[in-house]
Amino acid sequence: MNIRLLLLGCGTVGGELVHLLRRRQEEVRRRWDLDFEIGGILRRSRQTDELSGIPVFTDIDEALDAVKPHIVVELVGGVDPAFSYLRKAILAGAHIVTANKAVLAAHGHVLYELARQHRRLLLAEASVGGAIPILRTLHTSLGVDRVQRIAGVLNGTCNYILGRMEHDQIPFSDALSDAQRLGYAEPDPTLDIDGGDTAHKTVVLSQLAFGNYEPTDVLEYRGITDLRTEDFEASAQLGLRPRLIGLLESRGSILVRYVGPALLPDRHPLARLEGPENGVEILFEEAGSLFLSGPGAGPAPTAATVVGDILEIARVADAGHALARWEKPSDEGPESVPFEDLTFSYYIRTQVLDRPGVLAALAEALARQQISIRSVEQPYRHASSSVPLYFTTDPAPVGRLLEALRDWEQLDANTERPVWLPILEDRLS
Repeated sequence: MNIRLLLLGCGTVGGELVHLLRRRQEEVRRRWDLDFEIGGILRRSRQTDELSGIPVFTDIDEALDAVKPHIVVELVGGVDPAFSYLRKAILAGAHIVTANKAVLAAHGHVLYELARQHRRLLLAEASVGGAIPILRTLHTSLGVDRVQRIAGVLNGTCNYILGRMEHDQIPFSDALSDAQRLGYAEPDPTLDIDGGDTAHKTVVLSQLAFGNYEPTDVLEYRGITDLRTEDFEASAQLGLRPRLIGLLESRGSILVRYVGPALLPDRHPLARLEGPENGVEILFEEAGSLFLSGPGAGPAPTAATVVGDILEIARVADAGHALARWEKPSDEGPESVPFEDLTFSYYIRTQVLDRPGVLAALAEALARQQISIRSVEQPYRHASSSVPLYFTTDPAPVGRLLEALRDWEQLDANTERPVWLPILEDRLS
C-alpha cells in the first residue's frame, strides 16, 4: 500500500524524519506492507539541500493540489500559519500528524472537530513529551478509564537547568549558558524558561484527558528564572526538590490547572528525573497511578514518534471504527479554577533587613490573609545587614498569598521581591 506524505516544514526534525523513513523503508515494507512516498515538502524557499529529489513547494494550496497527500505532517511550529495549513489539509481530505503543541493549545477544539466532521485522524503524540507515549496511553491503552490527575515534568531544558543548579550549586545564568552550549536550550530560551512551552503541553493534555479547551492565553503560568541555589538547599532540608511542573486535577465540574515551579517530594519519580528527561504521572480512577518517562525532545526521538503516528494512520485509516478514537469535543468540559483560587501549601523565600520586629510584621501580613505559618528558618550565617528568611505555610488560596506578599514588599525592611513555590507533597502519589 502506497502512502503519500506532504511535509510542512523541514527543519531539524523534518530532516531527521526524511532520513529515518529512508533508513527504515525496507523494514516498514516487510512488517506492514507499506510504502511511504514523500510527495513534497512545503518550505519558505525552494532550496532542497540534501533532500534533493523531493519536490519543494512554497504555497500550501499548490502543494496540496500537486501531491494529493494521504497524510500531511506538520512540523512548522507556532500558531500561524500552521493553523491555516492544517485547516486546508483537512478540508483537502488529508489525515494529520503534528508535533505542534502551540497550535493545538490555541485551536485544538476547532481542529479536532473539523477532523471529526471530515472523518480524518489528527494525531499529535510528539507534541507532548517527545518519545513518551502519553497521548496514546490516555486514548488507546486506557481509553475507557477516567483520569483524575496528571502531573508532568514536560520541558527538558528547564529540568536540565534545575538539575545543574541543584547538583553543582551554580547560578541560573550559568546553568542556562551550559544548556545552550550543549544544545538543550535555544539561543532565545524564553518559551522554555518562562513556562510557556510547559503551558502549551499542559493545555493539550487538558484537552484530551478532561475535555477542557481553554487556550494557553487564559492560563496564568510561571517560569524558573527567580530560583536560586539557596532554594535547593532550603528545600532539601524539607525533603523536597524544585521542578517545573504542569499539574491537572479533576474535581468534578472544575479542573485545577497549574504550570510553574513547585516543590516535589524528593522520593517522587518526577523529582528524580535527570538532565533533559521528561516524565508524567497519570492517576486513573481504575488503573491507579502510571508513570512514564524518557527523552522529551531532540530531533531523533521526535521524528521516531512522528513516524509512529504516520504508521498508525496508515494502518487504520480505512477502518471507520478507528476514527472514533477522538471523541466529539465538548463545550461542557470542566471549567478551570481561577489562578487566584488555587490552593496550596507554600515555600516562600524573602530577604529583609536584620532588625527587631521585622519577622513579626511578616507574620502579621500572613495572618491578615488567614495564612498559618508552618515553619520559618533564618540561616545563622549572613555577611550583610540583610538576611534571607525561608517560610513554609499551611494551605491557602494563591490570591491571599499574593496579597500578603504585596504587603511584604511595602515594608521598609524588605530588600527583595519574595519568591514562592507551591508544595505538592500531599498532592502526588
